[in-house]
Amino acid sequence: MTRRGAALLVAFALALPAHAASEPAARARTPAPKSAKPPAPRKFVDLKSGKYVCELSGMLCTACAGMIVAELKKVSGVEAASVDFDERLLRLVILPKRSVRVDNVKRALAHAARRIDLGTNFGLVSIRYVP
Repeated sequence: MTRRGAALLVAFALALPAHAASEPAARARTPAPKSAKPPAPRKFVDLKSGKYVCELSGMLCTACAGMIVAELKKVSGVEAASVDFDERLLRLVILPKRSVRVDNVKRALAHAARRIDLGTNFGLVSIRYVP
């Protein structure tokens, strides 16, 4: 085969539409569909009655955990609150037939940070309902 013939053959092969290519190669070139993204985590506004596990940020010591629990127990509608310092988890139990706004939980966390006075801010990273 001459150089010109080989060049024409390469040009022809590159000009083929994608469906003319072999099936596995065509699949390898197609991008993943946009709907393949995992669903966005649920954003809570109100915590209805039940149990919740929240991931916290900003805790420096067990005194921080104790202050967070003390402040959250003052929030109307919170039946119980506990913090696992090692895992950075907050467990909340909301009274039956009540709800607590997430803003009230954040406000209690901010108040706990001011009271502990270590220059830190406590934040909610995630909230998960536990059936």
